[in-house]
Amino acid sequence: MTIPWARVEPRNNTTKIDSFSSGEPKIDDWFHQKSAQEHTNKRVITHVCVDAAGQMVGFFSHTAVVCKFDEESKSLRKTYCSRDEFEAPAILLAKMGLATELQGQKHGKRLCLQALGKISKVAAEAGVRLLVVDALKDALVPFYQSVGFRSLNAQPTRLVMKTSNAAKLSSEAKDNNEIL
Repeated sequence: MTIPWARVEPRNNTTKIDSFSSGEPKIDDWFHQKSAQEHTNKRVITHVCVDAAGQMVGFFSHTAVVCKFDEESKSLRKTYCSRDEFEAPAILLAKMGLATELQGQKHGKRLCLQALGKISKVAAEAGVRLLVVDALKDALVPFYQSVGFRSLNAQPTRLVMKTSNAAKLSSEAKDNNEIL
């Protein structure tokens, strides 16, 4: 299956975004009304996936967060936190949207893997070992789990992944020509 985007780039004012819709009002409203200002002010970094005609077909954004593990098991804390700590710095996959016409064709997983590749590079530069995503709906938890995220016990819609796993998954996807 062909990758539906020709390039991935930071959000800018030249990308054709007006007709973009993911079909999820909360995501679309944020993207169209707030993402430019949030990106400009560096509160989040947003990347857009653009097709050969210059039309935006997807996006993802990320930001730095602290993930708390005080209600999680000792083994989970040991996996993600420094010794005797109950929190860890992380990169949050803050928002992600795929054009409605591309949904249901496994491009959502492809978009997530594209995001993981970009975010794992940022995390490596910052010395961050953890990626986090908050599923918008309970129904999205299995999707993120299928990509490789693991739900937290205390917050099942908050999912985590080691950046090393994200880098490996995105590298494999790139080698298989599933992402750019």
